[in-house]
Amino acid sequence: MRLKRLSPKQRIGTNQRNPSTKMAAPKRRTSKMKQRSRLAAQAWKAPKLGSCPKCGAAVPGHTACPHCGTYKTQSGAEVVVKKVD
Repeated sequence: MRLKRLSPKQRIGTNQRNPSTKMAAPKRRTSKMKQRSRLAAQAWKAPKLGSCPKCGAAVPGHTACPHCGTYKTQSGAEVVVKKVD
């Protein structure tokens, strides 16, 4: 792809690879409320814990139970994982 030469006046605010496209610039300053509400969606949330079917302890999803070592798969079969000390 050949780029055509631009004068310095034409070059201001354009993308070098595609000279017909202008660079994006914000029209207005982002308000504090808009910025804070956008960042609130990224806030830390506590992990959701399920319960172990065997001992009832709180277990994060898709992991073996830290107390009894049981892991329930989607098929319903239970697999006992041995603890290594």
